[in-house]
Amino acid sequence: MSDILVTIFVGIILLVAAFGIPMLATLNQNDEITESSVKAIVQEFVNKEASKGKITLEDYEAFLQRLNATGNTYDVALEVQVMGDNVGVKGSAGTTVNVIGENIRHSEFTTTILNSLNSENQYLLNKGDYFIVSVKNTNVTLSKQIQAFFYQIVGKDTTIIDTSANALVSVTGVK
Repeated sequence: MSDILVTIFVGIILLVAAFGIPMLATLNQNDEITESSVKAIVQEFVNKEASKGKITLEDYEAFLQRLNATGNTYDVALEVQVMGDNVGVKGSAGTTVNVIGENIRHSEFTTTILNSLNSENQYLLNKGDYFIVSVKNTNVTLSKQIQAFFYQIVGKDTTIIDTSANALVSVTGVK
C-alpha cells in the first residue's frame, strides 16, 4: 500500500516538474518581452516629445494605446523639470566676487501636464528642460501570481514591470 502512495506522490512531482517548470519559464519570458517592449515604447515617446519641444494630446493618447496593447494596465507618471528663468545670470557673493548663477529647476508633474493637454491639446517644453516618464504596471501578470505563490514559501519578493525614460529637450516648442 505504501509503495502505491509513494508512486503516486513521485508521479505528481514529476508531472509538476515536467509541465510546471517549462510553463513558468515561458511566462517569465513573456514578462521580459513585455518589459522590453514597454521600455522601448516609453523611450520612443520621451525622445519624440523632447525633440519636438512639446507634448501633444494626440501623441500622449497614442502612447497610452501602445502601452495598453501589451495586455497590462499601467500607472503613468509624467514630470517636466523646467529650467529656471535666470540661467547663468551673474550675481554677487559679497562685495568683490562675481559668480555665475546656478541652473535652478522646478518640476511640474502629471496633473499639471494633463490639465494643459486637456485644455490646450499640448504642453510646451523649453530648450534645456528635462522630460521624464515613469511607467509601472498595476495588474499582476500570471507569471507573477505563480511566483508569488512559490515565493511565499521561500520568502522572496516578486518584481513588476517598472521602467522610466528621460530626455533633455533640444528645442523650444511653439504653438
